[in-house]
Amino acid sequence: MAEVKLSQESYDALLVDLERLRKCNVDLEEKLNKEIKLSYEIEGNLYDVSKERDKIINDIADIKRKAEAWDKLKKDTLEVYGLYRNNFEVITGGETRRATLTRLSQTRYFLLHMDELDGTDDFKNFLNDLERGSDEKILY
Repeated sequence: MAEVKLSQESYDALLVDLERLRKCNVDLEEKLNKEIKLSYEIEGNLYDVSKERDKIINDIADIKRKAEAWDKLKKDTLEVYGLYRNNFEVITGGETRRATLTRLSQTRYFLLHMDELDGTDDFKNFLNDLERGSDEKILY
């Protein structure tokens, strides 16, 4: 192997360059460690957000299920009210007139309260349709 001879000045300059490279290497390692730590933090945050998203999706599905149940309950109650109101004379044959009126009044109160809770006028509109004597079958 060939022998390389350096002047003292070149040797000193080489040592300075090596020291500068070591310092750059340490700085780069520190930056890399910070980046790795940050990436783990971001990954943890993404996991947390993912769990929150899943919970929100489940909550929305539950709300949708309840809203559908509410709509069905309201529709069924409107139909019962309409039946009692439109067939009052037929129905009172088996029940006393007072019991039928009481049931009609309770159902009316229940439906008005449902309108109040869901912020609609479904029952009021239903009553208007009944008052007009609409021959159309009213479906909600």
